[in-house]
Parts: sequence; C-alpha cells; structure tokens
Amino acid sequence: MATAQSSADFSQRSLATLWRDPASRSNWPAPEAELAQLRVCACFPNYTESFRSVTQGDWHYIVGSKGEEQLFHVSTDPTNLNNVIGSAPPQVLDQLRQSLASANW
Repeated sequence: MATAQSSADFSQRSLATLWRDPASRSNWPAPEAELAQLRVCACFPNYTESFRSVTQGDWHYIVGSKGEEQLFHVSTDPTNLNNVIGSAPPQVLDQLRQSLASANW
C-alpha cells in the first residue's frame, strides 16, 4: 500500500493522499512539468526547444526555453487552444511566473 511519505526512489509526496481524501487537494502544491527538447519529429512542439509549465486553479502557464509564454484558462478552454497571455489579469500572470521560477527543478 502506498504511503504519503517520500522514498529514495520517489522523492516527492505520494499522490495516494489525493484519491483517499479529495478535499486535501486544496493543500497540494500546484502541478509543475518540464518537457525536454527532443529532436525526434519536427511535428512535436519540443523539437526546437524545451518547455516548463505550472497549473494553478483555472490557469495553465507554459514558458519555452526561448522565452515564449502561453497561458490558458482551463475551465473554459480545456484543450489549450486559446492563448490568453495578452489579456490575462496581471496578478494571475505574476503569480504563475513566480510559482514556476521558484520550482524545485
């Protein structure tokens, strides 16, 4: 049975807490992700650069290694088709940038 503690193999907290107690998600850190540049197929977005992202509440923020930013409002655009970086509330964008900048990579 999985525990909420970390181990030598998996240094982060176990996700088991989330399915045992869905209410605990309000205390869970925002999901962060990194996509390395891989020159496998030019049709993939990470062919020319790497990406980092964070999802907080209704927002999914992505920044490429070349500096391009993308922001999606996931509750109204779950497939990330409408980049709203130019019309986002500044405080939301600042918070997401700070969250990603302080990520433990």
